[in-house]
Amino acid sequence: MWTYTAVGTVLVAAWLAGFQLLGPLVAAEQYAGARDWGLIQAAFTCGLLVGTLVCLRWKPYRLLTVAVVAAGALALPLAAMACTVPLPLVLPATALAGVGLDVAIVAWATAFQQRVPQAEQGRMSAFNGVGERLAIPMGYLIAALAHSWSSRAVLLACAGMIAAATVLYLCVPDVYRINRLTEQA
Repeated sequence: MWTYTAVGTVLVAAWLAGFQLLGPLVAAEQYAGARDWGLIQAAFTCGLLVGTLVCLRWKPYRLLTVAVVAAGALALPLAAMACTVPLPLVLPATALAGVGLDVAIVAWATAFQQRVPQAEQGRMSAFNGVGERLAIPMGYLIAALAHSWSSRAVLLACAGMIAAATVLYLCVPDVYRINRLTEQA
């Protein structure tokens, strides 16, 4: 499960750089600025809400596999904006990213609670937190590349980083071994 933290660091850094930092700039360059960025943020929020509803009903068996694949959806809006896709197509891509993020978080939290011994959860949670904190300066450094490259090129690179991290992590055999524990009656 520690490799999930390493992959998560890459995902969070790429998402922070691409969506949170460069997203508003790209919205100003190729869409209608703040209005359209507000719509993109609203689509993401709607996706998070739908993801919550999905998680209330769906109890996947392969928790870590679902978490990894669902988090890979974060590449969708970055790739869409990088390819100057029209806004009506960016919005559903962003909503899917919201659904994916929410499902990934719930699947990871479930796997963590079920598979990490209670005595180790504090240490593992701290380790995971370090990975998330490392992602912040990494995200700023990635976004700084927009000074040398175009914003759209950096967005595409961020989408590629997310996709590559997702595929590489799916090559780790242990991903398929972290399953939901069956409930005892």
